[in-house]
Amino acid sequence: MIVTGKQLAKKMEQSTLQLHVNSTELEQVSSYKLFGVTIESQLAFDQHAENLCTKLSQRIAVLRKIRRFLPLDLRKLYYNAMIKQTMLYASSVCTSCSVENMQKVFKLQNRMGRVVLGAGSRANSVQLSRSLNLIGFHFFTRPK
Repeated sequence: MIVTGKQLAKKMEQSTLQLHVNSTELEQVSSYKLFGVTIESQLAFDQHAENLCTKLSQRIAVLRKIRRFLPLDLRKLYYNAMIKQTMLYASSVCTSCSVENMQKVFKLQNRMGRVVLGAGSRANSVQLSRSLNLIGFHFFTRPK
């Protein structure tokens, strides 16, 4: 993978790089997953944010299906073990994502609070965060 950033990528669109190691040509890729973070050649981290959204959606869906069988303390335990850790891991790279992907993550964060606390769709997201003691972890702020 050639890491270029957005501006240099425009200049290098036409160029190709062929590398050989022990007479074997290395494959050039546009993204690569390393330690759970998907790194893109332009360092946009949009693919990482999309993977994060998929993973969070799946875990929230599981909680939604089982929430009526679990008391609040066990729903919070599930949240802490399965959702919060996923959100916090490599969260700093999500600040380089597009506004659209940041909004997706923000919406999932709000949905998660509603599912854990059994709140309605009109519940205030700040109050939900306070109820779950998430104010320190509210790292995804609403993009402007």
